[in-house]
Amino acid sequence: MAERRGATFPWPGGPSRRVAMTPRPGPAPTPPPPALSVHAPPMPRPLEDSELLRLRGEAALRNGRWAEAKHYFKRALALAPGQPTLRGALGAAYLAAGRYARAAVEFQRAFQQIPAEAEAHASLGAILRNMGRADEAVAHQRRAVSLKPASAEAHRELGDALAETGALQEAIRAYQQALALKPDDLAAQLKLAGSLRRAGRMPEAVAAFRRVGALRPEFPDTFVALGDTLLALGQPDAARLQYDRALALAPDHAEAHWARAKLALLLGDAGPAAWDDFAWRDRLPDACPPPSRAPLWAGEPLAGRTILLHAERWLSDTLQFVRCTPRVAALGGRVVLAVQPALAGLLQGFPGAAEVVALGGELPGHDLRAPLGGLPGILREDPAGTTFAPPCLARAGTPRNPKEPLRVGLVWAGDPANPCDAERSCAVEALDTLARLPGVRFASLQAGPRAGDIGRLEAKVESAALDTGDMRTLAAALARIDLVIGVDTAPVHLAAAMGVPTWVMLPFVPDWRWGLAGSGSPWYPTVRLFRPSSPGDWREVLAAVEAALAELAHPDA
Repeated sequence: MAERRGATFPWPGGPSRRVAMTPRPGPAPTPPPPALSVHAPPMPRPLEDSELLRLRGEAALRNGRWAEAKHYFKRALALAPGQPTLRGALGAAYLAAGRYARAAVEFQRAFQQIPAEAEAHASLGAILRNMGRADEAVAHQRRAVSLKPASAEAHRELGDALAETGALQEAIRAYQQALALKPDDLAAQLKLAGSLRRAGRMPEAVAAFRRVGALRPEFPDTFVALGDTLLALGQPDAARLQYDRALALAPDHAEAHWARAKLALLLGDAGPAAWDDFAWRDRLPDACPPPSRAPLWAGEPLAGRTILLHAERWLSDTLQFVRCTPRVAALGGRVVLAVQPALAGLLQGFPGAAEVVALGGELPGHDLRAPLGGLPGILREDPAGTTFAPPCLARAGTPRNPKEPLRVGLVWAGDPANPCDAERSCAVEALDTLARLPGVRFASLQAGPRAGDIGRLEAKVESAALDTGDMRTLAAALARIDLVIGVDTAPVHLAAAMGVPTWVMLPFVPDWRWGLAGSGSPWYPTVRLFRPSSPGDWREVLAAVEAALAELAHPDA
């Protein structure tokens, strides 16, 4: 979620100010009236004053008493309903309380009376971004920039809104303009660096992250991001130096440990230090909370106890690591396997698991727990010295008739929620030449929001009927496929786990599990890897895939 914007509202009738402000100077106080005798009639109660109520509301807002602030602002509005200052203050109280929808309503009401205030547009735009309405936010932030073109903050917040809509090139220009106006704007510099990286402009992103590091050398997150960007450029040694620098500043920095673990495994170093760093993924800010409070298993003999092996976030991780289940069961315990609902049906009866349940429901009793992704580290598994064969999932399909066309399934995109999705996914149009290859019958195995992209291909490609909530439908489709060609996604992992011949198209620097070199994988014996020689070059990968597929489909040509 975007950061919460400070509540600044420069309404007509006074200079720009924070909502929690000091009282305005007024006329000199009048002397107090003479004391009343006990026989004097009572004085009439003074009428409530909207300005006094506003000041009380601002004091409450300044001290974090949001409900009290709303109460005062509402009473003030009842006395002076035409005051946009009060509407804005009430909106600020709702914003501070995290009630974005109601805050937006109040700002829009005030907005009708002051349409030409840049800060009002910017404030409403920030609220709309917090509500997930980035497209609407962009319009207000553009208006704020047009009204106040010399404001670095206005340009930066326009960049924030544009970045959330995916308009990265425009966002980059907005951040650059903000920095032209205010070169030491740390937030703009950091967001520029992040947007450059998301846009694939890696050398520029490296330079931007270095500038952030110069501005804030005590900020470890910058060096983790710089390391990730250097790694994306194929500079693992330089990346490691940045991760180590971050950990020197903050030894408990989970992202730095996790980044260093992935780098070690990517380079083929699966020693204890790498798996110890790998375990820090449980402390990442976006880590899935464990489904149980049972003690974490450390790898000791189970001696008849029940252990819960549970999935984490990604389906692909579950499919990769579930193969460790029989080894855990061999240590003398009862294994309960808890996985994502989409995999629960498919994994029923998995070797070593006494019971398979879906996460999100009631869990059976257990004494210990372990995340599936942590098992290689707990078991001290070194995949470089092990070939996981045979495939861990059965495949019940019909063998290929050599007189019929080769049946090939295509997958071109992963889950857009995955932070690495932009680097690992390709546009469906890139597959058009491949899908025209004669002697091959293509079917789309793409699921999720990108499944409809298949309509943009001119080549004829069938669509499999897949239920994203139940991977058994994909497994059934894979049983009728001779070869899967795809990017690093859950369907590719499922195909490989089932022993289906699988060709994986990788980015220049792939996920740690695929290593930096070689065409094979110790995790999946039927996988063939296709790698580019430079960042972002899908054409080279696709040309190699097309040549290999043509040879497979027409071996006598």
